Amino acid sequence: MKNLCLLGIVTCMFLFSASPVFAFSLEEAKNSGYVGEKQDGFLGVIKTDAKGEIAALATEINAKRKAMYKELAKKTGTDLQAVGKVTASKVIGKMPSGQYYMNGLGSWVKK
Repeated sequence: MKNLCLLGIVTCMFLFSASPVFAFSLEEAKNSGYVGEKQDGFLGVIKTDAKGEIAALATEINAKRKAMYKELAKKTGTDLQAVGKVTASKVIGKMPSGQYYMNGLGSWVKK
């Protein structure tokens, strides 16, 4: 349990940071409905008319998340999928109204 708490703290700090290279921040992309949180702990691009910059932002953040999940899985003795699911649950639970997440059926839902 202690490892899962550590996992939650570290991943939340990591998940809400975005590279300053992009004109959109992660929060702006989420608030605009371009990206949302998936049940596996990764971002998904929602709007098909999203600029390439949005897809690049999601790809970069997902790569960073994957590296962090691997590291945390190793430290906690779990696997990448378990870390992603725990993180997704925490992030989706704390996300503000108006942002999107993918439900268990694979549909995008506005919180």
